Amino acid sequence: MRRILALVLLLVAGVACSDDTITGPKIPDITGEWVGSWTLVAQGSASITLECSGSINVTSQTGSEFAGNALIDGDRCFLPALPFDGAVEDNGSLTFTLNLVADCAITEGSSDFTGSVEGDSLVVTNSVSAECESGPLSLSTRFAGSRAS
Repeated sequence: MRRILALVLLLVAGVACSDDTITGPKIPDITGEWVGSWTLVAQGSASITLECSGSINVTSQTGSEFAGNALIDGDRCFLPALPFDGAVEDNGSLTFTLNLVADCAITEGSSDFTGSVEGDSLVVTNSVSAECESGPLSLSTRFAGSRAS
């Protein structure tokens, strides 16, 4: 009986000390290129919606912290590689700072994009209002893409 009780206690202790308990939740690896489409909706003196191709390239990740650059490209839109840095949580939620209104004073919102990574899919959004030389601007931005193979 004592041997059975000792065996049960060892099994219970093994379950209680599984890998997830010891190491904690695992932060997803998001390094690499994510290719997809950007949608930019700008309202100022005129309203315009731009559908652009592009990518998010996460060049480095240490733990939850990451950095990289974003490229927005297309017939009517081109922004060179713009740097960003951010953090990803164990549930795939992420936030990074990417300033698309660099020459303007932000009046509402921020340059922080929020979103999530699920498997090989990444979606992030941002809304910001700013005062620019040409007048007020409201910009809503969305990127949806998948990990490049």
